[in-house]
Amino acid sequence: MKRKTTQARTLAVYAGVLAPTLLLTACGDPEIEEHRVPKGVETIPDADTPTAPPAATQPPAADPYGAPAAASDADRPWTAPAAWRFDPTERPMRLATYEAPADGVPVEVAITRFPGDVGGMLANVNRWRGQIGLQPVTEAQLEDAIERADNLGFEISLMHLEGPELHMLAASIYETAADRTWFVRVTERPERAAMVKDEVFAFARTFGAD
Repeated sequence: MKRKTTQARTLAVYAGVLAPTLLLTACGDPEIEEHRVPKGVETIPDADTPTAPPAATQPPAADPYGAPAAASDADRPWTAPAAWRFDPTERPMRLATYEAPADGVPVEVAITRFPGDVGGMLANVNRWRGQIGLQPVTEAQLEDAIERADNLGFEISLMHLEGPELHMLAASIYETAADRTWFVRVTERPERAAMVKDEVFAFARTFGAD
């Protein structure tokens, strides 16, 4: 009787071990595999949803006065002397650059443009005076040193600033309709500035002229 009880217990133990195994074997499908993908690692797009093309980039509107590399003056409010050479090299804050001949060595003529009146005539002139070693002047003193002209909405102010080592030929040209100011400047040794003074001032007077 005791032997039969022991055999029954042994069979019960084997049955308890084998039954889950047999159940898993019977229910499992060997053709199915399961893969775990961490969240956020991969995104699969819907195959039925077309990918939108990138938005077209529109080029900025062209400024007829803002292309320093243009070879022609046709779209600019000035007329340069025939002997001047246009320099296409781009420079910071510079709209255009010309080289005026002066005894075999060209003099650089710089053209810039800014919105509004750029702080006013007195502030601009005193800044330029400081650049060539001169003291600031008052409004009354400034008026005595300015030669003025007016061409079809372009208010032109010409001045020759004489520093101890360098001279500056400067033209401040306010375009009333567009509310912006053009500057034409030459900074050179006194004798070389004198060589191109008449040409530079004549060039400044062409702004807005027919």
